[in-house]
Amino acid sequence: MSNAIRNFRTIHNNVFILAPIFIHFFKAIGPKPKSILLSYLVLPFVLPLASRSSLVHSNVTSTIFSFLSKKEYIRGLVERLEYYRALTNHCLQYLIDMEMIRLSTDESIIVLSDDIETRFSPRATPLAAKKFGTLLKPHDIPAVYRLMQIRKL
Repeated sequence: MSNAIRNFRTIHNNVFILAPIFIHFFKAIGPKPKSILLSYLVLPFVLPLASRSSLVHSNVTSTIFSFLSKKEYIRGLVERLEYYRALTNHCLQYLIDMEMIRLSTDESIIVLSDDIETRFSPRATPLAAKKFGTLLKPHDIPAVYRLMQIRKL
């Protein structure tokens, strides 16, 4: 039985399906020094249904403060970061190998191509990733991590 669960997890958390989410996120955030550190926040906030729904329904007046005012999005974030860390690394490596993104010397991610299939990604995740990037864009990275009460990565 545990083998079936492990296989389901592999299918559900597939790099080829989840990688396009990062393209939309980094395109929205733009080139920002050390933006690779923000990539670890994408899957923990975009994949859970509650936070994804909130991101999709956010508008131009929404801020990271209004989004994080719901404590349920922060609760368990450290565990979700650990859970998705390896998957995030694999997605970024896949995108670099496919020459869709590039890691520059200041550790910023530069989107080279956004021609990637998103129809297999979970429903509304590309839009949620784009809006999440828009929320994080005006803030520097240490401030974002402080707001989310993350002490170490």
